[in-house]
Amino acid sequence: MNTLSNETAQEPVQQVRTVGRSPSRRDRYNDKELQWKFKRDCLVYIVTVIAALAYYAWCLRYANYQYWYAVALYLVAEALCVGSLILWGLMMMQRRDHSPEGLKLQEPPQPVDIIVTTCGEPFEVIEMTLRAVAGIEYPEFQVTVADDRSTPEVEALCHELGFTHLCRATHVHRKAGNLNHALAHTMQPFLMTLDADQICHPEILRRLTGYFAVPRIAFVQSYQNFDVSEGDPWANRDLVFYGSMQPSRNASSSAISCGSGVIYRRAALDQIGGFSTWNVVEDLYTSLLLHAAGWRSVYHPHPLSHGTMPQEIAGQVRQRWQWALDSMRLFFWRCPLFTRGLSWRQRTNYFNFGYHYLVFGIAYPIFFLLPAWGLFSGEFIIKAPAWEFILWRLPYFLAFLLFNRLITDGRHTVKEFRAQVGLFMVFLSAIVSALLARRHIPRYVVTRKSAVKLSLRDRVQHVLAHLFVMVLSLIGIVYGLFHRGEHTGFYLLNTACALWIIWLLLPFTILAVRASPASAHEPRRP
Repeated sequence: MNTLSNETAQEPVQQVRTVGRSPSRRDRYNDKELQWKFKRDCLVYIVTVIAALAYYAWCLRYANYQYWYAVALYLVAEALCVGSLILWGLMMMQRRDHSPEGLKLQEPPQPVDIIVTTCGEPFEVIEMTLRAVAGIEYPEFQVTVADDRSTPEVEALCHELGFTHLCRATHVHRKAGNLNHALAHTMQPFLMTLDADQICHPEILRRLTGYFAVPRIAFVQSYQNFDVSEGDPWANRDLVFYGSMQPSRNASSSAISCGSGVIYRRAALDQIGGFSTWNVVEDLYTSLLLHAAGWRSVYHPHPLSHGTMPQEIAGQVRQRWQWALDSMRLFFWRCPLFTRGLSWRQRTNYFNFGYHYLVFGIAYPIFFLLPAWGLFSGEFIIKAPAWEFILWRLPYFLAFLLFNRLITDGRHTVKEFRAQVGLFMVFLSAIVSALLARRHIPRYVVTRKSAVKLSLRDRVQHVLAHLFVMVLSLIGIVYGLFHRGEHTGFYLLNTACALWIIWLLLPFTILAVRASPASAHEPRRP
């Protein structure tokens, strides 16, 4: 039985008219609608920030400092969340869109090198990718398969398709090293990189290369589509990132490369010495170096490829941990706020990558434990009555929900939020690893995206913290019921929070514990 969703997993393309005829605006559209959205979102943003600051000031005044250790944790967690709100709004407020057709191709069209990186993926997956590449509709391009496993079957397929099969003697610097090796063996002025499991559409080069007519464009990244299991249980389509964050970053020329489905200008890569080998994965830090060197980027918000995502807990955890680790290493040891060459918006946008993981890896674990502390101790972190706490917290909570809904055009759903919350231990682990990895990079492992058989013990070990929090919350509810004394309001409030936490963590826990689908997870044919 096929476990893949029958949906194309792409967002519908909004039909809008092109506005503006001047050369500086010819690559944008929907500007009039975006200007109205900007004014509306600014108003909601201001109201939300005021509500957040008012609530935080109230907490500072009425905190129960007798229990300073619990109060300190709570204030730190809330401060991280307020900071996240401010950074999130600054990043998401503006947006730049592009039409599905992109810019008109230059005449004659520029030749392109296509580099497909492989590292032991299943041959049937690689074959589908390479045959899709062979079907690209573009006048002049050459394909190099950078095979880091020297696979005979891949070499034979390259010979059949007329592609260059390239291997290297050593495997230093992971994917970045493989790309740099291929970079040294190719020569076209532009190059597109594709992962081994990314099926590109025939029109990908025609849609993206036209943007390079604009001076100082270093790379053009396309919307990445993914084939997911029915219902996308892990929220792996990342609609907020690809549908909202990248277009918003596009407005300040700080949209990042995602490592696949992206075309680079070779001259830009040559200026910074090629793909960065400083991080686990090359895309994030290479993007920052290009922007700091004065180059610009473009995000094409329409899908031109589709690939695979992990189906089971081990692959999911490994992939998200590596992403978080790269962001946190950048956050701690190459802080974007102090990177020369970046505009202030570029600095805050890059800074927000790491800050996001601080919120989910530090603030939320604190929130998970405090209700249980209150239920066992019979105390509360605020000296005011429970109803007064709700009176101050509720406006901030509702305003943030509305703002988040508007700023992401409804993409930030409950499922997206619970998927992020469920990774709190992954993010906490990445934060600690990044702090200990200033001069060395933790071991890199290619993410397994096909379904594999894991024992129940292997699956449960990834959610031990989740089970601990949920069991602790349930025991706390029962304990507090018989030891609440006269603090009924605080008991009910802590109980509500504990039940909310269980509700948040339950889907991720169930997904992790249950067996993965038995069928292989392969990308769809174009």
